[in-house]
Amino acid sequence: MAIKGTHIFYYPKVMKYYLIAAKILFQLKWYLSHHYKKDIQNTLLAEDNYDYFSKYYNRTKQYMLANFFFGAWLSSLRGTKLSPLERQRFVWLSSCAPIFDDFFEHDTDLTHILQLLETPLPELADNKAEQTAVFFFNLILNSLPEQKPILITAKQLFKAQTTSKLQKQAEGKSIQDLLQISIEKGGFSGQMYGQLLDNTEHKEELLHLSYLLGAYGQLMDDVYDLYDDAKEGIRNFANQSTKIEDITKNIGIHRQEILTYIHTHFGNTKGYKRFVNVMHIFDAMIALPLQHYQKQMAKSNGSPKTCLQQKRAKWIIDMEKPANMIRLFDISAQMMQNNKHSS
Repeated sequence: MAIKGTHIFYYPKVMKYYLIAAKILFQLKWYLSHHYKKDIQNTLLAEDNYDYFSKYYNRTKQYMLANFFFGAWLSSLRGTKLSPLERQRFVWLSSCAPIFDDFFEHDTDLTHILQLLETPLPELADNKAEQTAVFFFNLILNSLPEQKPILITAKQLFKAQTTSKLQKQAEGKSIQDLLQISIEKGGFSGQMYGQLLDNTEHKEELLHLSYLLGAYGQLMDDVYDLYDDAKEGIRNFANQSTKIEDITKNIGIHRQEILTYIHTHFGNTKGYKRFVNVMHIFDAMIALPLQHYQKQMAKSNGSPKTCLQQKRAKWIIDMEKPANMIRLFDISAQMMQNNKHSS
């Protein structure tokens, strides 16, 4: 059912972007089945946890899909699609990123991991997971005309992830401190993907935009993981807020920074309006859980900070449920209507 006040004109517009997303997904799956599989057939890969072709859902599949869309979205501002080599790089980074991320969630010697980032030699890898991460990281490095920039960003991301790992001991940190931790962790991750694009007229602007969008993605993760992070003792800006309005305000500030930056640097480009419309779908993905949390709080008089006093089901959004997909579609249409840049 349409949201009251949303003009029916905007629903076909949202559907158009869903169909574009489906086409991108098909292209990715075709590439993975026909080319990526050949690239790795003689490679000693880590266990099912990181094998894209595993019958089990894993972080590699999640990263592969999300970041391929991210690359196509960024590239649209250039008015071009990802080149075959850029596509390969995005797949390679999505193959090693979940392994590096898991190092921070397990009891891993992080000094050793930093050494692998600085000097990714196969002989320094101690196990199959490390060997797999180093293999794909080297594919990326060897494909780039200059390796230094992405190595610098990798170290910045390592530092941000190390700080994020300490969020279990983050008692006393302000909401702004926790917000900055998430911004830097997501930002440097997004920037690494931005560095996979070949030189273009807007290279530096796209790099900064990739940082801003990566940070926005991490803020979204914090919202969805509000309860589970709290259960694990991880304090993030969302589960330490006392009101949903505070979460909405902080995300809104970052969102406006992105929109202002895009308008300033890409407002005259061919892909500008399409990019902003996709942004509305991204916004809707954050608005959906926040609206759900607000409804639950009204019933129980709770707050994000006291979420553990309630059942987990009240704070979890299942995006595979048809009702939530329909709701997401509705919110996307509403946001396109409310934004003056939509076309």
